[in-house]
Amino acid sequence: MIIRWQKNQDYYIVRMYQDLVGDWIVSQSWGNCSEQSNSCSHTVTTSYQEARLIVREIRLRLKKEGFRHVPRKETQLGFEFELCHLPEQGTLIPAPANSL
Repeated sequence: MIIRWQKNQDYYIVRMYQDLVGDWIVSQSWGNCSEQSNSCSHTVTTSYQEARLIVREIRLRLKKEGFRHVPRKETQLGFEFELCHLPEQGTLIPAPANSL
């Protein structure tokens, strides 16, 4: 999920996704287009519900601060991974599901 907000030249982007080990990540990026300043943070959660709650809290805060939602059509690629075993190293690594 990618959500964008904007207020004048200020922007705020939130991405929510599940990583390869099953944790849910909420990435936040913000900055000012005219000043070329930006920053970001990442929050790791163990559940989808917890990640959605964080996104909801961000949305409410930004709305109070005067940001507006900027709808955009984007294609999000879905990648499915499974673990494959490397016998010579005795480790498991992520591998694309269709390659097994």
